[in-house]
Amino acid sequence: MAILLLGGTITPGLSQSSFDSEIVINEVETNPAGSDNSEFVELYNPTAKEIDVGGWSIVPSATWKTYEIPKNTIIEPNSFQAFTYVNFWLKDFGETITLRDATGNLIDETHLIKDLEDNSNSWQRTIDGLDTNSASDWELKRMTPKSSNGKFIDTEDKIFSLFTTLGNTEYAFNETVIISGTISEKLFTTLSVPEIIKINIQGPNYYKNLALFPDRDLSFSATLNLQKVLGFNSGDYAVKISYGEYSSDLNFSVNAENDSSVSESTKDNLEISTDKESYIPGETVILSADTNSEIQYGGLDYTVTNPNQEVIFEGTIFPNERFSKVFQQGAGELYAFSTQLFMGLIDPVYGTYQIDGIYKSQNPRYYSSEDVLTTSASFVLTEDVKENVAISLSTDKEIYSVGDIIKVTGRSNDVFVETLNLEVLQTGVLTKNTDDVKGQYIRPDVFTLNESIRLNGDGTFSFEFGLVEQVNDSDDYTHVYGDYRVKVSEYFGDAYVYFKVVENPESFVDIRTPLGFTSDKSEYVLGTAITLSGKVANWESTGNQSLQYVEVTFLDPNGKTMMSTTCDKRSQMKLSCNEVTTPTQKLTVRANPDAVGGYSMSLVLFPLEFDYGTYTAIVTHPSTKITESIQFEIKSAQSETIVETETQEPLTMNICKSTRGDVSEILKDLKSIGKGEIPPSMESVVCGENLKFNVGDKLVVTGKVVQKTGVNLDQSSTRTSAQTQEGSSYSTNYAQAMMNYVEVSIPYPRSMTVSGQASVQTIPDADENYTGGGGSGEGGAYYKDEDGNVIRGDEDKSQTSTDRQTGYDGTILMKNQKLLLTDMSYKAYPDADGNYATVFELRAGVFKDGIYAVKADYFGYHEETSVKVTDSSLKGGLSPSISVNLEKDEFVSGDTVRISGKINNIYYYDSVSVRIDTPDVSQINCFDGQQCGFGNSEKKIRVQEGVNGPGFFWNYKLPSDSVLGLYTIVVDTHFGEFEKQFFVVDESEVIGTPTPEATTTISKKIIEKFNRIADDKIPIILTEKSTDDSTLEPRVIQGSLFTSARGEESDVNLRITTSNGQCVIGQSSDCLVTESTRKPGEIYSIVTIDDVNYKIRYSGDDVRLEKFSIVPEDSNSKIDIDNWNVEILKDEQPSRFYYKVSYVALE
Repeated sequence: MAILLLGGTITPGLSQSSFDSEIVINEVETNPAGSDNSEFVELYNPTAKEIDVGGWSIVPSATWKTYEIPKNTIIEPNSFQAFTYVNFWLKDFGETITLRDATGNLIDETHLIKDLEDNSNSWQRTIDGLDTNSASDWELKRMTPKSSNGKFIDTEDKIFSLFTTLGNTEYAFNETVIISGTISEKLFTTLSVPEIIKINIQGPNYYKNLALFPDRDLSFSATLNLQKVLGFNSGDYAVKISYGEYSSDLNFSVNAENDSSVSESTKDNLEISTDKESYIPGETVILSADTNSEIQYGGLDYTVTNPNQEVIFEGTIFPNERFSKVFQQGAGELYAFSTQLFMGLIDPVYGTYQIDGIYKSQNPRYYSSEDVLTTSASFVLTEDVKENVAISLSTDKEIYSVGDIIKVTGRSNDVFVETLNLEVLQTGVLTKNTDDVKGQYIRPDVFTLNESIRLNGDGTFSFEFGLVEQVNDSDDYTHVYGDYRVKVSEYFGDAYVYFKVVENPESFVDIRTPLGFTSDKSEYVLGTAITLSGKVANWESTGNQSLQYVEVTFLDPNGKTMMSTTCDKRSQMKLSCNEVTTPTQKLTVRANPDAVGGYSMSLVLFPLEFDYGTYTAIVTHPSTKITESIQFEIKSAQSETIVETETQEPLTMNICKSTRGDVSEILKDLKSIGKGEIPPSMESVVCGENLKFNVGDKLVVTGKVVQKTGVNLDQSSTRTSAQTQEGSSYSTNYAQAMMNYVEVSIPYPRSMTVSGQASVQTIPDADENYTGGGGSGEGGAYYKDEDGNVIRGDEDKSQTSTDRQTGYDGTILMKNQKLLLTDMSYKAYPDADGNYATVFELRAGVFKDGIYAVKADYFGYHEETSVKVTDSSLKGGLSPSISVNLEKDEFVSGDTVRISGKINNIYYYDSVSVRIDTPDVSQINCFDGQQCGFGNSEKKIRVQEGVNGPGFFWNYKLPSDSVLGLYTIVVDTHFGEFEKQFFVVDESEVIGTPTPEATTTISKKIIEKFNRIADDKIPIILTEKSTDDSTLEPRVIQGSLFTSARGEESDVNLRITTSNGQCVIGQSSDCLVTESTRKPGEIYSIVTIDDVNYKIRYSGDDVRLEKFSIVPEDSNSKIDIDNWNVEILKDEQPSRFYYKVSYVALE
C-alpha cells in the first residue's frame, strides 16, 4: 500500500477582501498539449453578485482575433467561466490579453505571457482574483479550467493525494492480482481532456502497460491473471502507477513453489491471434503473439497467405516491446509482441487468410532445429457491403427502459464528410397528460437533443446518450415513456430510426391504434359536454401546422351523417358559429395536434343537434388518410335532477376560472338548458376556494340570490315578453328588470406585492380601449355607440376581426378606459332561479401581482372575498425581446422579403405593428387593404402561438421600381420597438458563386463564367463583345474564392491588381480596399483608379467564401482597365477560384 500526499500552504500577497470588485482574467492557456484547438481564457467573478459579461470582448495582442462574448452570459458570484475561440487564437511566443466591456472600456489586462512548452500547464493567478498589477501575480502550472487556482486559507493546506494498493505482496501462479487506488481530484491535460492513469508492470522477462480513467468516485482498479501462458514467470515484479506528474511504486512476487496446478513437465506454448475474426478492405489487422518459451533471442517469423495461396505479408516480431508494439487507435492500450497488417483497397481477395508462425532463436549461435515452436491462426476478409441509401442508421434495441443507454450506429455510404447532424426528438407519450382538476389534456414538454457526430475513416459513426442523468426510485418518469425519433442528416440526405421507452420492456405490448381515438366517457346526458382525444402515431411537427389537423364527424343512431343546423349568432343554443348558412354541411369538429401528435376537443351535445340514442364519432387525419371511430350513448338527465330543500342565503358568491378564450362561450357553460331540467355543463369552468390566477386568465364570478322583485330578466330568445330589448349578451326585458341586478366589482389591489416579473408589463397603447371581461353588463369586447347603447364587439360589422377578438376599438374611448381601470364593475342579471354570472378578463398590463377584493352587492346584501393574481407574463425573469429573421439581407426590385419574427421571454396576446422605412424618407409605405397617407404606413400582424413560442410572419413584396439603398423593418410592440435592416441593390451587383462553366447570352447582355480554377495566379482580360446588332462593353467583374481548409480561411486570401501594379483589393496597406466593405448603412466602397470611380464590394479575408465585385460608379460607363491580375495568397491549402464578367450594351 502506498499513499502520496503533495501540497503546500498558499500565502497571498494581498488579502482576499481587498480584491477589486470587477471581473478579472484568472487563467490563460496559449499552448495546450497536442492540437491548439483547446486554447482558452478563464474569467473570474470575485464579487458576491451576478455580473453580465455579454457583449464584452477578449482581445489578444498578437493575433487581434477578437472574441465577443455572447449576450446574456452571466458569471455567478465567486464563479469561473472559460471561453474558447478559433484554432491558433493565441500565440505561444508572446501574448498580452485584454478584457474590455461592451462600451470598449478596459476591464483587465495580463502581463506578457509566453508558453513554448506543448504540455498541460497554463498561466494563472497564484490566488483567484489576485491583482496587484505585477507579473508576480501569475505562475505557470498545471491547468485548472473552470475551477479554483487557489484561495487564501488560514490553516488548511491544498493537498493532492494518490492512494494505491495491491492487497497482497506474494502470489502463486493462476491467482489474480488486483491493483486499485483512489485520487483526491481529477487532473486534465487540456481544457476538456482528462488525464489518464498509467500502470506499468515489469518482471522477469515480462513488460506490460495499462491505461485507465478514474470513475465518478475517483477510484480505479485493474486485474492481472498470473498464468504462465500469459508470460508470467517466478520472481519479483515492480508496479508503477502514474497520474499526471504524480506517481506511486508497489511490488509483489510470484512464488513457483506454490504452483501446484501446473505440472513441472508443462511444455512451452505459442499462440498467435488477431484483434477481430473478420475485416473489410481498408481496415488494419492487429496480429499479436504470446509464448511462455525461454528460447534465447527468440522471435516469431510469420507469413500471411491469401485464399489464392499467395504470401502477402511476412516478417519477424519479438517478445520485447522495444522492438515490436502497437497502440490501439484512440484508446492508448499497448499491444506488445505484435504488428499491424493493412488490408488494401485495390483488387482485394476475399476469403480466409492463413497465418503461420515459427518461434525460434534469431541468433544463429543459439539456434537449434529441435528448439522451435510453431502455430497458426486465420481471419476472414469480407466485402464491404453498403446499403443502397445515402445514410444507414440503426439502434441497438427497439424498446428501452428509462435508465438504459441508447446506442446509435450508422454509416455515410456515398459521401464522406467530417461530421453529420444528429437530432433526437420525442414524438409521442404513452401516458395521457391531464391536469389534477378537470382532467383536461396538457401539452407535454418533449425531450430534444441535437449533436454533431464525427465519422470514422470508413464513413461509420456511433453515438450513445441517455434520457435521464440518474434514475431514482422516488422520481416520476411518466413524461419520459413514449416514442422517439432519431434523425441523422447532411446536405446529401438523411435517415430516420424510431425507438420506444417504457417502464418494463420485457412485458410491454403496444396496443395503441394509429390515431388513438377515445372519449372521456361512454354515456352522456343530453346537453352536457363530450371530450374526444387521441394521439397521431409517428407524428412529425413539420410544415404548415394549420393543415395538419384531425377532423371528427358524427353518425346519428340511424347511421346517417349528421349535418349542421343554420347558425344564429344570437342563439344561446348554438354549437359553433362559423358562418354556417345551409344545413347541407357536415357537423364537424377540428383540432391541431401538439408537439407529440396529441389532440383533444370538446363538444356540447345540444338538444338542437343531438337526441337520445347511440351515436358514432369518426375521426380522420387527412394527411395520412387514416380513419377511426368510437360510439357513445346519450341518455336523459331526469333521474339526476336534484330538488333543493335547503334554506337559501340571500346572496352567495363563488370564485371560478375558465380555460376558454371567448367570454360568450364561458357564459353558455354556466346556463341551464330547457326549464332547468338540464343543469349547466360547467365544461370549461372550475370553482374552488384556493384557485390560483395568472395574468391572462378568465376570473368567473357565479352565485345565487333570493329574488327581491317580481320582474325577472327574460333570457329566452324564443319566448320574450312584450317589451323585450336587446341587451349586451342576449335578448332581455331589460326595461322592466333594469333594477334587478347584482353589481360585481374588482377595484385596484388593496395590498400589492410587486415581483421582479412585474417590472416589465404588456399594456394597451394609449389609444386602445380595455374594458375587462363579460357578463350581463359592459366588458370584454363591448363598447358604447354614439347614442350610449352597449354594443357587442362581435356584432359590430364596422370593426375588423382583430378588434372584435382583442376588445380594442380605437381612440374614442380613452376617457372611458381610464374610468374602468380605476374600478371595474358589472351588472349581472339573475335568471328565473336567481342564478347570476359574470367574467373578468385579467388582462396583462391592467392586472399585476397582488391581492384583489371581489365584491357582490344586491339590494343591501354584500359579499366579499379575495383572490391572488400572479403576473407570469415574463418567462424566466428575462426582459422581453423580439428576434426578426430574413432569409437573406440583399434583395432586388420585385423580390419578396419573407419576414419572420419570434417573441421571447413573454406570453404575448396582441398583434404587432410592422412598418418598412425606405431610403426615401419622404415616401409613405402603403400596404394592401389600407388607405395610403400619413399615419397609415403600419401593418397589424396577428401573433400566432407555435411550438417554439409566439411568432409572426409576413411576405413583403418589393415594387418593381423600388428605391435602391438601406431599408429598415420596424416592429412595434407594447414593450418596445425592434429593427432589422436589409439592402435593395441593382441586380448586377448581387454576388453569387458561379455554377457550370459557360457563356450565358441575354438580350443585350453576355455573361462569361470561369469555374474551379486551382492556379495561384489568374489573369482576367477584358475585350469588347460583338453581336448581330450591337457592341457589348465589360461592365461588372465578380469573383469568389473557396477553400475547404477549415480553420485556415484567414490564411487563404485574394490580391487583385491592375496592369500597372496598383493593388485594388488585398490585405497589405498599399491596397485600396483591405477589409469588408459592409458597414452600417453601406455595402460597398468608392475608390478612384486612373481618374475613374469604381464601386468595390468585398467580403473580407476571414471567411470561408471570399467574394468581391468591381463596377464603375457611373451607370453608363464601362470598365476602362483591360488587364487585371488575381493572385491567390496561400501555402499548401486547397482552393478554387470562380469569376464572371458581364458585358452590356451601353447607351
